[in-house]
Amino acid sequence: MIDVSQAEAMQNLPSLLKEARTQPVRIADEDGEGAFLVSAKSYELIRETAIRRMEEISKGAGERLAGHAAELGMSPDELVAELLRDQA
Repeated sequence: MIDVSQAEAMQNLPSLLKEARTQPVRIADEDGEGAFLVSAKSYELIRETAIRRMEEISKGAGERLAGHAAELGMSPDELVAELLRDQA
């Protein structure tokens, strides 16, 4: 990974774009927050991994909800409605 300041990034953007094809570039701003410059391929891999993980989490939550509902003799929709009524 390469670390550069915001000023350096502004001056050297073409070379940093080339560098980002092989490794991430961290651009630090004045607040220390900054951002990362990554290749399109790396970004898509990160995005696909995040989507897959969210789908796994969602599926697991749905399965747990269905299991709890079944234990209570309810459908998942009935259980959700009951939980929402309790919150009101």
